[in-house]
Amino acid sequence: MRVISLLLCLLILVSCEEKSKYPVDKRYWTPEDYHSVLLNSLYKNNEEDKTPSFNDPETRIVVEKLMDHSNYLIVLDDNELGLKYRSEVAQKFFDEWKDLYKLYNVTDRKDQYKYEKEFLSAVDFGLGLQIKYFKLGNDNIIKNSSNPKESRIQNILKDNEQIVVVNFENQLELINEESVFSKEGLDKLNSIYDEHFVNLHNTFPSARYSSLVTKMELLKEKCTSEKIRKTLDELITKMKGDNS
Repeated sequence: MRVISLLLCLLILVSCEEKSKYPVDKRYWTPEDYHSVLLNSLYKNNEEDKTPSFNDPETRIVVEKLMDHSNYLIVLDDNELGLKYRSEVAQKFFDEWKDLYKLYNVTDRKDQYKYEKEFLSAVDFGLGLQIKYFKLGNDNIIKNSSNPKESRIQNILKDNEQIVVVNFENQLELINEESVFSKEGLDKLNSIYDEHFVNLHNTFPSARYSSLVTKMELLKEKCTSEKIRKTLDELITKMKGDNS
């Protein structure tokens, strides 16, 4: 009994030490919080430092905070805040997300993701964030332009729309890695596509989706997951119908 109690105490102590490195008691994390956490996780000071994981009781709370969409939504959706300020915060979150994506985009010798759930959560976080980021950026350009209908401004707005469309298109490449994902991973990937690609189209209805649709059609023929094939088919129909 004494040994068990001692081990439990040691576990609690280690867990507290892990948590003390991160601002887990804060309700929302700022880009600065992300920067600090990701800097520590990407460039570990010693071999004992852990990469936060859903499967690790000691660091689960950290990865849950990292993947919490409310961290950016609480600021970016607040219309009481200035548009320029929200656009700048969105840029900072986007910059930090790149490191978040890098942290979990790691494969082993079998080409399987070492942190599948965390990696897909990072993809989910990034796609949701990018829609807000690019929309706020374009809204800010329109607000600060004396003539938003000027061809130069319109071209900038359209270019920005195409950038986010291309970013989404790139994430479709994960379907080519279908065989390395677990069933739960494929279900998560399907829900990501179903939610965010619809939101992308609803947010930027005038963007050009021809290349994205073409890739979806090619991947649909290659994909073996019935759920993902069905989602791709629905997205193709929606985007073709609204842009015909």
